[in-house]
Amino acid sequence: AVKLTLKAQQRFIKSANPETVRNILRKYNCHGRVARRKPFLSKAHRRARLEFAKSNIKKPQEFWNSILFVDESKCNVFGSDGKQMVWRKPNSELEMKNLTTSIKHGGGSQMVWGCMSAVGVGNLHFIDGMMDKYMYLDILKQNSKQSAEKKWAYCHITSIGIMTQSTMLISADSGLYITVSK
Repeated sequence: AVKLTLKAQQRFIKSANPETVRNILRKYNCHGRVARRKPFLSKAHRRARLEFAKSNIKKPQEFWNSILFVDESKCNVFGSDGKQMVWRKPNSELEMKNLTTSIKHGGGSQMVWGCMSAVGVGNLHFIDGMMDKYMYLDILKQNSKQSAEKKWAYCHITSIGIMTQSTMLISADSGLYITVSK
């Protein structure tokens, strides 16, 4: 509301109280909330996803049964990285029901790699240290074929974070056929 008040003052050369601006916003059913977080998707990412969907929309069930989807993720050992919101009455901020517990330094986290197909979930691989393209390819070699019981056609990777052109070339040489969706 303060930023909006300053912009209005510059544009209309009239001053207004930030609380007045808030009241007007509330009147039109606008309320201050914590912004939700979501992964960044550029226009190129959205275009590639739409292209993938359009090109595969008429594929038969047998095709989808042969695909192994893989991804990696960070799991927090204790709690969430995000803000926790509570509804509470005034002067009740220290009641147990209105608190979230915390551990010094966040409690740590663990990177994991996993996969799934139409048949079910596959291996879960715990990642130690920083992952580069060689470690990623190693994980694919160790877990993809096991998880898919050697019946899969190709592996669809939902994030290209660690994948590079050289990784895709190495994968092709090692018998893993990989498509990447940005």
